[in-house]
Amino acid sequence: MQIKDFIQISTAIAILVSGSIAVAKYYREYADDNEAQMLRESTVPCPSSTEENIFWFIQLSDIHVSRYYDPGRARDLKTLCYAHLPFIDPAFVLITGDLTDAKTADVHSSRQYMDEWKTYQAAIHSSGALQHYKFMDLRGNHDGFDTPVKGGYESIYRSHSVHNVKAQGGPAPLYTHRTPFGNYSFVAVDAVPRPGPKRPFNFFGILDEERMVTLRQAVRESRSSNHTVFYGHYPSAIIHQPYTGALHEILSGGTAYLSGHLHDLNGMFDHLYTQQRSGQLELELADWKFNRRYRILAFDHDLLSFTDVTFDQFPIILVTNPKDAMFSVPGKEPLGRIAKSTHIRVLVFSPRVVNSVRVWIDGKPLGAAKPSAPMSHLYVLPWSPGQYAEGLHLIKVEASDTRHTSIVSQAFALDGSRVPFHWFPTALLLTDMALFLKSFFIAAWSFVLALLLVSRCQPRLVFPLNGRQQMWFSELRFGLCEFAKEPTLFPVFLTFHVYLAFGPCSIAELLTDDYGFVFTHGVYLEGHYLPGSLTFLYGASQVILFHIPILFFFAKMASLKCRSRTSEQVASKQSDGWCRKFPAFAFAMVGLLWQTLFCYFLFRAYGFVIILLGPGQSWPLLLAYIGVVQVSRR
Repeated sequence: MQIKDFIQISTAIAILVSGSIAVAKYYREYADDNEAQMLRESTVPCPSSTEENIFWFIQLSDIHVSRYYDPGRARDLKTLCYAHLPFIDPAFVLITGDLTDAKTADVHSSRQYMDEWKTYQAAIHSSGALQHYKFMDLRGNHDGFDTPVKGGYESIYRSHSVHNVKAQGGPAPLYTHRTPFGNYSFVAVDAVPRPGPKRPFNFFGILDEERMVTLRQAVRESRSSNHTVFYGHYPSAIIHQPYTGALHEILSGGTAYLSGHLHDLNGMFDHLYTQQRSGQLELELADWKFNRRYRILAFDHDLLSFTDVTFDQFPIILVTNPKDAMFSVPGKEPLGRIAKSTHIRVLVFSPRVVNSVRVWIDGKPLGAAKPSAPMSHLYVLPWSPGQYAEGLHLIKVEASDTRHTSIVSQAFALDGSRVPFHWFPTALLLTDMALFLKSFFIAAWSFVLALLLVSRCQPRLVFPLNGRQQMWFSELRFGLCEFAKEPTLFPVFLTFHVYLAFGPCSIAELLTDDYGFVFTHGVYLEGHYLPGSLTFLYGASQVILFHIPILFFFAKMASLKCRSRTSEQVASKQSDGWCRKFPAFAFAMVGLLWQTLFCYFLFRAYGFVIILLGPGQSWPLLLAYIGVVQVSRR
């Protein structure tokens, strides 16, 4: 046997052995997870009448403490901490970002205000809540506005957040809540850009490889926990990842991901919930800023339940058994315990005496639930789950205190039946928005570029329509070909269209006393590159609402100019010339108005420099005005 053959055989054996070891390790870990799950199934009792194997906690998001607007945000936060937390008695409190507003008085620009941070900190410290409850507050994009890396990253957050923050900045990535019936891990997903430019180029979160390594390590450390819950400011769809699916590979190790950031989509959707393809729930919480919303979540015998409530509205009802069928997580929760349970279990919170808690299933009254112990928040009622073994059923709970009555209804199932999520939140939360916006820009930009090049090089290929089709299609085709012959306008238009995709669109003071370059594909700032996301949206909007209307104007006017040379058109020029030109001018006005408003928006956010040094936005606008005026005079 030759040495070369020996080396090849040895290499093949080494690859085979290493692959076998990797596969064996994977299946061993899988078996360990299954064994741990089966052990929990067999050792933990099923939901009964005792207040055991249950704890609950609170999530808030998007508080937006502001020096200019609505002092009630901080005042109500303080009330929640000193007046409401004592009778809700959560195990801890999560605050998922946007602790402060960080907007200027005109709301167009942004900066960090020390007094906002002091107000936020005082609202919680002065309430005395920190003496009794653990708080974990995470930064959001507003807390990252105008935050450089140089000179101490997130130093204001580090000194004024109520959470115990690591010395190097950023929240401790892993907190383990330890109970007699198991451990529950909570992993922080910190995706605030570093550095953090002023708004609006700070809407998407960014996870670089360094942060991904930190998250993977936290997941490994939490593998022995009963459950792992991730929490962050940005929904996963609004986070730029190193590669598609990178974040969900990590989140798949948890039961749920809790976030905020999108508020309630300006009043369109109160509830943005879905279940990711990797199995975990994704639950976005509406804001404290305008809606005063917060969330109470509970693990009851390892079954996760939650309710989103409005500040100062009582009593609060959270049904923990049977849990809502919409939010079942097969493979991550011991759902079989519902069918083996002996009691319906309901958490009821109120600052006043609770007079009654009544339960109905499928419209039939089951009776009044009683506290599991004196002064307990847990109300229980015996039931026979075997009567509801098939299909979906509806449980209704009515709780009354000395002033008010609350009613909640939810579907449940013992056979695995599910209630579908609303299609819009599902589509939104399942979409990688950074990738979608990038693809959208590339498609729009490429379409216009192809139209320009084909009009110039192969005019017969532009809109190959026959005579039976509508006249304006033919006229548009003809106009594009005529515009492509323009010796000045066409090269200028083509140059700025190509420049939009590759050149710096603007230079602006993205940080206080520090300038950066804004490209469509991203932002260069302080020697760091922030990948594009919202910049692609602005680029696509410019193509669709500015480039295309202006292109249509030039094509229409070129067509009219050429046709006016015929004797027939000359004869009718005085009678219907402006009628024929009106659509072209309408499109021109749309394009010019849109780009003017966009440049004004950038001016208010970043000052005059971004207009002066805006080769991708303000310069094309100026040239478009000049071109429209010149063409109109012909």
